[in-house]
Amino acid sequence: MPWTHSLAMALAWSWLYYRVSKVPVLGICVFSHWILDLVAHLPDLPIIRGGPYVGLGLWRFRDVSFIVESVLLIVGLVIYLRATRAKSPAGRYAMSAFVALLVVVEAVNIYGPPPPEYRDCRHHRPSYLSGLRGGCRVARSDARTSPKASRSHTEHHRSLFPVGVATR
Repeated sequence: MPWTHSLAMALAWSWLYYRVSKVPVLGICVFSHWILDLVAHLPDLPIIRGGPYVGLGLWRFRDVSFIVESVLLIVGLVIYLRATRAKSPAGRYAMSAFVALLVVVEAVNIYGPPPPEYRDCRHHRPSYLSGLRGGCRVARSDARTSPKASRSHTEHHRSLFPVGVATR
């Protein structure tokens, strides 16, 4: 993996997301990606640029990997759907349909043919960007709001974090 996927860069990206957004949960979410990669990847994730490399290798067990990753995706969806309320019919179904599509893509990634050499992934770029754009459209058309939107900004952020976690 490139050094951009290192632990050091995950910490840097997390700090940057926090500094730009002022929402601690965004920094935590960014960092959690590296933690999940640590569980799934073979020992190819650098701690810093040039190594050492770590990874627990869940990918060696395709069925377990698919189940774990799908369950995490669905749990995330449930948390999101319980924390928000749809404003329109599109908001009720678009996100669930998008997650179903992600589960299908995950199945193809795990059970399909192996990817080409990492450095030769140019052909994935258009589909990745299309998927990213589609995901953003789903999120925007989802038009979901917090069920407690009438609460103050501070009260809302305090409800997102357990007792003892500082919020701004």
